[in-house]
Amino acid sequence: MELIHSDKYGIALDIAKKFTGAKEYRVILHFVQHTADGHLVATDTHKLIKIMNVHGFEEERLINPRSYEMAKGIYPNVNGIIPTDTKDHILLDKDQINVWYQAHKSMAQMLKNLKVRYSKATQLSFNDDSFQFTAMLGKDTGVNFELPYTEYVKPEQPSTTYNIEYMRDALEAHIKMGSESVVLQFTGQMSPFLVTNEKDVLVLILPIRTSQ
Repeated sequence: MELIHSDKYGIALDIAKKFTGAKEYRVILHFVQHTADGHLVATDTHKLIKIMNVHGFEEERLINPRSYEMAKGIYPNVNGIIPTDTKDHILLDKDQINVWYQAHKSMAQMLKNLKVRYSKATQLSFNDDSFQFTAMLGKDTGVNFELPYTEYVKPEQPSTTYNIEYMRDALEAHIKMGSESVVLQFTGQMSPFLVTNEKDVLVLILPIRTSQ
């Protein structure tokens, strides 16, 4: 007997579930794309995950990770929105990935029940020698925290703001897929940024606006 999928396929499909859409007017985003070259792609238009070389289907398929229903259709072409020329970054080793995940998980839980507009927004501010997080409690107030890293190349942009749950899910995906390191790569304050192991797991997160 020969298995057609990677031994990580079940894990990958379960991970992709958190990146699928839920809106009824874009039903195709309820599905995970299985590309003809062995990759999984899932997006809700605010975040995206691509897991490479993990399935063995010989042609493209769409699979609902909740019902396992298969469908045919034209999945959005996401390749054009994935940055390919990134130099500014934050590098994390395996232990640091876990620390970042636990911090984002705890902070997301703390903010979850706050009835304020920016309760899921976290600002990442870039200084010359370091960076700082601010979990936003309001437009001009928040909880500041710092996290460890291996390497830091300061982006030209002063900051980026993201949904803290998206970062939590991105880091969880890397942990479950066994990433040995992760790089956060930036291309602009309001441009999507990457959380990738530069090997087989790539997550793209769209920043959010917090100004009126």
